[in-house]
Amino acid sequence: MRIKGIKTMAITAAAVSSAVLASGGIAMATTSGTAADSGTVTGLTASYNGTFPLSGTLSGAVVTPAITTAGTYYVTGDVQVTIQPRDSVTCKINNSTATYSATNPGSANMWAVIPVNASVNAPADRIINIGCYSYAGNSQTYLNSATVNATLITNSTGTPTVTLP
Repeated sequence: MRIKGIKTMAITAAAVSSAVLASGGIAMATTSGTAADSGTVTGLTASYNGTFPLSGTLSGAVVTPAITTAGTYYVTGDVQVTIQPRDSVTCKINNSTATYSATNPGSANMWAVIPVNASVNAPADRIINIGCYSYAGNSQTYLNSATVNATLITNSTGTPTVTLP
């Protein structure tokens, strides 16, 4: 499989403001990368590493930079969490109805990886984000890291951007 012009963005923990995340807002970090030869961005990658307490309100775990090419994106990623006893974490991509969850039924903290994947329609100048919340909502469950990859499958004119062998 050949994917045309992936633009990679790195979001580091140092670039993310804990104050913005703690307030329930979605933080955007300074990013770097290079445009594809054609100038069309067909893929984005972002990651977050740190310790962030989850509340009962959906909070941004990781976000891409703004999309420059409207279309349908195949989004994959994972969220790594430490879940307190008798709690669960639920994550969504761009507030979609699809949810991805992990539950700790035990009596000790549990570490879990929550994989996510979906096809997302996104207009230009919007972000793709994975947001998560804790069922207990008392900030004793933590986000440890998260990644998101978004690959443009079809642009807004219907032109396929992924070439299969």
